[in-house]
Amino acid sequence: MDKSNWGKFIDRLYIILKIQKGKGRPNRATFADYCGINPALLTRWSTISFPNDSSIESLCKGIRLTCEKHGLAIDQVIDAISKAVINEFNIDTSQFSIDVDRNKYPHAYLSHIIFEIRDNICTRKPENSMHESVMVSETAAESNTQEQCEKPMGSTKLKKTVVALFCILTVIAAAVCSLLLKQSKEAWISIDNGSIMPEYFTVNVEQASPIKGHIWVFVSVYDSIKNIYVMFYPQSMNPALGEGAAKVNEKWECGVHLGRPDDSGKKFKLTVVVADNPANESIASSIQRWIKNGNYEGFHQLPAGCRMLKEVEVIRSPEKIGMAPEISRNIFKENITVENNLQDGDNVPQYATFKGKYDKDIGGRKVWVLVYSNNCKWYPQYENSEMGNGIWKVDARFGDKENANDIFYASVISADKEADTALRKICSEWINKNQYPGLYTIELPGGIDEKMRFKVIRK
Repeated sequence: MDKSNWGKFIDRLYIILKIQKGKGRPNRATFADYCGINPALLTRWSTISFPNDSSIESLCKGIRLTCEKHGLAIDQVIDAISKAVINEFNIDTSQFSIDVDRNKYPHAYLSHIIFEIRDNICTRKPENSMHESVMVSETAAESNTQEQCEKPMGSTKLKKTVVALFCILTVIAAAVCSLLLKQSKEAWISIDNGSIMPEYFTVNVEQASPIKGHIWVFVSVYDSIKNIYVMFYPQSMNPALGEGAAKVNEKWECGVHLGRPDDSGKKFKLTVVVADNPANESIASSIQRWIKNGNYEGFHQLPAGCRMLKEVEVIRSPEKIGMAPEISRNIFKENITVENNLQDGDNVPQYATFKGKYDKDIGGRKVWVLVYSNNCKWYPQYENSEMGNGIWKVDARFGDKENANDIFYASVISADKEADTALRKICSEWINKNQYPGLYTIELPGGIDEKMRFKVIRK
């Protein structure tokens, strides 16, 4: 099989991910699963001359999940990719014009890098399906145009008109493709076409360029009889107040409820939009009215004033909650261990004690345990936390009595002085008010470093 430049880049990328220091090494089938595609399609990428935007988004998702699941440093991966393309293709990524802060938004920066690499090493061809490019030659296009022109049309003038129309349509198509490319680079969005999603999960949006407006996520239901998606149900962080996606600095996060518990296997469509102020107020007031009336009606079409950022089709999995989102990894060198002998899938009681050891020269950092619940929020565990003489201990709570058999994630983190102070303040406020609303991922303080996580099931 003759490999295209893109195929060579994919091979080089796969080697980069395998040789990075982390927890285990992904095989091709695993990497394809991270990308959300069939392994056979990963092989087919090797022959594509110009992968389309959806392919790039899937690839970036695969890289992100590989880093997350195998403990790889995203910065090191970016550096390794840059070094590989300058050696393989003589392309200097430092010359790319990327208006994204790499330190603040590494995932968005990576997406830009991959897009730029494609544009520099690949031969552009028209796009067809989500992951493939149609290999239509210019000769075939010219032949088709000539065939149309040679049909009886009545005059040479009519033939020229058809050719001119063909050229105009080609220009329009190119402009549309350019616009779509520009939109895909406006923000990094943590959901891809064809993803298998649980009943509850969150959508994260990280802007690459300033976004003016309010982020909303709509869920549409697939009508198998009409073969179309119907209705637009806005997803609210706080339905009683009609709040859309939460925003912290230049990041947004929105909780999504995908259908009913028995909707496993069904198709849904997610539409991520930017709403102007009038549209935001209209959506919020509508949600409050629906909640008051006890009937969540939804919209028959997107409200006026909404600009689409991304539209994806997803399939519901039988799971109630998906994998906990990635927490910032600053890759601090201190060594922290857990002595609970926990494995993913283990059963835990409602109350459990986590304990382990840490380097005595931890540099003032504190050990915390964060519990991720099925409402897609993190809960810092504060009770009976102890650290001293290289030993740490934290008592953790996994939900209430009615949460038996629910899935939780327990994340062991280290926090610097500022993050430790922020977490203690949050816990103190919750205790004083006797209210425990939890934190969305974007609300977690900076300066935390996830050391390990466990997926557990409540007894």
